[in-house]
Amino acid sequence: LGGKLNYKISEYVKFFADASYSERIPEITEGFSLLNEKNLLFLIGNKTHIDNTTDFEITAFYRIQKDPIVLISDQSNYTPQGITFVNKEKYLAYGANIKFQSNILNIFNYQIIANLNISEISYTDTKILPILSSILNIYYEYDLGKSILRIGAETKYASSFNGLRFIPYYKAYSISDYNQQAGINYINPYAYIKLGDATIRLMFENILDNKYYNIAISPGNGRNFRLSFSWTFLEN
Repeated sequence: LGGKLNYKISEYVKFFADASYSERIPEITEGFSLLNEKNLLFLIGNKTHIDNTTDFEITAFYRIQKDPIVLISDQSNYTPQGITFVNKEKYLAYGANIKFQSNILNIFNYQIIANLNISEISYTDTKILPILSSILNIYYEYDLGKSILRIGAETKYASSFNGLRFIPYYKAYSISDYNQQAGINYINPYAYIKLGDATIRLMFENILDNKYYNIAISPGNGRNFRLSFSWTFLEN
């Protein structure tokens, strides 16, 4: 259940507000004695087109989860015998997402994405998400007819957090005592080449071979090289 309002001041400036409510019933593996998980989400934001190369977008959010279904695990036993599911009081999260894209000297394009996440969890003091994270993507692009050459690099920074441990048997997450320190997660140089209907993508992922985690038990990829080729048929 939800609704959205849009208000356009001009062709270049738009505001929106969004609210939604949902409930999740317990799955068979969690047990039907649990209460439904209730989710309420509010969004409010603005999109501004500044000029042909510059756009700004900001979205603020507020989410509250009542009676969240939480996995409780015996740290020494991740088998079904060491895991139970219970309802907890609430999970509250709020913050903002900002996206800005423009260029430098009409030569280099760049995009900045910044995320602020503040959470209050009734059953733990653990920070399951970094309070601050940001992604910077900067690239040079040359267009000639249907052909495109794009060369750039993307990097991500995240503040410290504990993260969640993934339990594959239940496809669920539990609180972890692992701590991910603040720092640069990765730097990914890349190239995108489009020659008519053919496309080549190259990426040197995590060139510094940094050790980082998105969730406590799922490490980010180490240093590796990726190459892909595709051909589009019957393109108009």
